[in-house]
Amino acid sequence: MENKVYLKFLRRLAAIGAWLQAVLLIEMLLTVLFFLPAITGITAESLEGVYIDPSKYLVFVHEHGFLRWMLDPDLPFAIVYFITVWGVGAHLREKSRELSWVATTIGVVSSAFFLGVGMIEMVSVPELAHLYLKDPISAASGYHGVTVLWNGIAAGALFTNGIWILIVGVAGLRGSILPRSFCYLGLLPALSEADQHVSYTGRRYGRARRHAGQVAFFPQGKRTPL
Repeated sequence: MENKVYLKFLRRLAAIGAWLQAVLLIEMLLTVLFFLPAITGITAESLEGVYIDPSKYLVFVHEHGFLRWMLDPDLPFAIVYFITVWGVGAHLREKSRELSWVATTIGVVSSAFFLGVGMIEMVSVPELAHLYLKDPISAASGYHGVTVLWNGIAAGALFTNGIWILIVGVAGLRGSILPRSFCYLGLLPALSEADQHVSYTGRRYGRARRHAGQVAFFPQGKRTPL
């Protein structure tokens, strides 16, 4: 009885994590499409140019710190993503301990990558924005170095996240745990994301495909997930 209650809790946990990821996605898209142009005049088409140019992005970070958090919610995403991974992995143990171990390990690594991206955005970038007011040349040089690290970690996050969704989707198809349409909806973004080359804005828009698959796995928090 206790085991059933625990598994029910984990199913709800996975559902909550997936829906919170969807909320972050919607918030991010609303920021890019509406809030950002209305407040700063930066459009979605010109956003990549802002990220590439330190003189634009570091000034943007200094002047619109809160808006930047809405634009890059990687830190809270890492937390809710880990919640989803943990809930799904615990449930997979009922079907296959080996598959559960592989999926959970890859998911935890992916969430750690997202955490790394979020920490760079929370700590390194604001410090460079503050330095830019005093020493623009040094700040710009530091920013270029940070973005190389940033892109590398983000690429690892997306790749491992795609592999995690792929494993979960395959498990769902083999075990007939979920409707096949839900599994295929998850497999498509997984395959796309595992092969995606990351850019400043591509990392953000590519996340839309991932969330579509993850929320499909846990649409109401009541269906038995993988």
